[in-house]
Amino acid sequence: MNLREIKPDKLLSSYVRCYRIIDFEFKEQTYIPPKIYTPRPEQCLQFFPYSTKIDYDKNSIVPKNALLFGQHSITNLRTVYSKFLSFQIVFQTGALFRLIGLPATSIANTALEASEIFGKEIDEINEKLYYTENHNDMARIVESFLLKKALTVKKSVTPIDYASILMIENEANYTLDDYVSRSFL
Repeated sequence: MNLREIKPDKLLSSYVRCYRIIDFEFKEQTYIPPKIYTPRPEQCLQFFPYSTKIDYDKNSIVPKNALLFGQHSITNLRTVYSKFLSFQIVFQTGALFRLIGLPATSIANTALEASEIFGKEIDEINEKLYYTENHNDMARIVESFLLKKALTVKKSVTPIDYASILMIENEANYTLDDYVSRSFL
């Protein structure tokens, strides 16, 4: 079992908080109960080279290759099978809006097929991830895709983005007034 986070290349650090890799294999006859996935203050693009199922209340999603997750305030159940590999790109606050113009409010509590947003390149990336066993190589595959996207960005980081990133990443004790001031609100 391997659960790890990899920091992005410095060129992508204003877009990507980390790459999260979940990679494990169970014995064939092992019953694997669904895992409750709790809300997190993040948006991510998650690749699924192997089968999985995600349940929201009465809806089930079986991802084709990758899903784009908005920030959630609800839990969901994730069912995995004997081999599970997930490669997540955990975006910085506001990064999806800057990269593709997608407002956070439009994808809250939602999971969208990533190929509908990013095109067929997602399928190619997922296939490469399937055949790559080294996690650092996986990060390089994904970074190549992200660097191309970052070159086309026309929106810059706003003060509220910086304050939001501080809220998530910084362990310093800022007051609400500090965040408001840094956001120029």
